[in-house]
Amino acid sequence: MGRALKDYPAVSLKVEDLDGKIDFARIFGRTAAVHIEVGSGKATFLLNQARARPQV
Repeated sequence: MGRALKDYPAVSLKVEDLDGKIDFARIFGRTAAVHIEVGSGKATFLLNQARARPQV
């Protein structure tokens, strides 16, 4: 039924893997705007935004 972050390890950032500034271009393999959803929930808002604007 529900999705959990453990089901999608490739889309999560672990604090122990970070060292200062996050290099999103390295993580995603391209340079583009980054939109981050912060808070509780299932990231449905961000998912819908990604579907509507795949170039971002």
